[in-house]
Order: sequence, then C-alpha cells, then structure tokens
Amino acid sequence: MTGKIVTIANSKGGVGKSTKAANLAIDSAQKGFSVLLVDSEKSGTMLDYGSRDIDNLTVINGYEKSFPKMLDVYRNSYDLIIVDTAGVNADLQGDDDNFQETLNHKILTKTDLLIIPVEPSPVAIRKTYRFIQTAENYLEASRGSMQALIVINKYSAQTKLSRELIRDLPTLTDIPVSKNRIRKAECVMQAEIDLLSVNEFAPSENVALDIRLFEKEVFELLSLEAK
Repeated sequence: MTGKIVTIANSKGGVGKSTKAANLAIDSAQKGFSVLLVDSEKSGTMLDYGSRDIDNLTVINGYEKSFPKMLDVYRNSYDLIIVDTAGVNADLQGDDDNFQETLNHKILTKTDLLIIPVEPSPVAIRKTYRFIQTAENYLEASRGSMQALIVINKYSAQTKLSRELIRDLPTLTDIPVSKNRIRKAECVMQAEIDLLSVNEFAPSENVALDIRLFEKEVFELLSLEAK
C-alpha cells in the first residue's frame, strides 16, 4: 500500500480548510478507503471528530515536530492521509507561528495533492493569491510529484464578488480551479456542530451534491476508485 497525502492549506483562516478536510475524510472512509485525518494546527478542531466511532477513519494530532517524518510510515498503513493545516500569517513573528510555518513547509514537501480553498471576500482573495504564489514554488520544486487544486468555497451566484472570482481566478495562476464550486449553505455549519459530514447530515441538499462532485474530482486526480 502506498497512500496518498492530501493537504488542505491556505494562509487565510476561515476559508473552509477544516470543513473540506472533515468532509473529505468522513466521506472517503464511508466509501471504504482507510483514512488518517490529521490536525496539524495547535488549536485545531479536527481532533473532535475522533470522538466518533467511524469505520476506516483514524484521527490524530499532527502538531508535533516529529509528525512530518511519520508521513512516509503512514503511507504504508492508509489509503488517504488528509492533513488540515493552520492559516499562518507569515508576517507574525511569534514562536508558535514560526513552528507552524516550519511544520506546514515540511508537510507540503511530502504532499501528493494540495487543495486550496478560497472564499469570495476581498481579504480572503488577497491572502489566497499570496499563498498561491507560494504553492506554485512548491509545485515547481516537486518536479511533477505534487498536484494542486483550487476550490471556491461559500459561493453564491447572486453576489458580484463570487462571479468576479470565478472569472478572474483562472487568469491569475496556472493551478487548476475546480469547476465544482461549494455553495454557501447553513447546513454546512449545522453539520459541523454535530461532527457530521454534510452528506451525512443533509444528503439531499444542493451543497451536498457540490461536495460529492468535488470529492469525485479529488479521487480522479489521485487515481483512486471507491472500494
């Protein structure tokens, strides 16, 4: 077994990294994949999902100096290793943030697929664009071993900013932008409160279909077939 490492990252917090990680992990486990969900943020919330007894899903803390070295070991035990990272502001100089930046860097160097969520807000777009430039450097250094995918989260067709983001984002980077946008919906937060994936909580909602289509795209990029 050689598992795939999927890292959810963006230097902007609050854009849906943890939501993407939790939904992808739970839904993948329910498809029969053996999944390791990793919370690599000091004050992250992914560990809460460990309180659920979900077949094929293990949840661990990755906010440790030794964690990146263990990724190669985990590849031999799981089909998917999904890593939720912190939104680190590179301008901050605190010790915790410096460690978090180093941790994120080491994780990214071992990543097979980098998922970059972005939401249609001015601050999120600016910070995401700076992170995209960083991601492009990792992609170049990987010499083809790493893929990346941008996904628009909290999308609303009624807002001008959402429409402009869809139009402009592909012109700013060579990183592919998923056509499977995740719409803004109240049930996403409600599902998180209950530690459920959206497809567990409200499978008939349009946003659940958005998520299923996006996850199908992820599986195709990783050449994974449901068991």
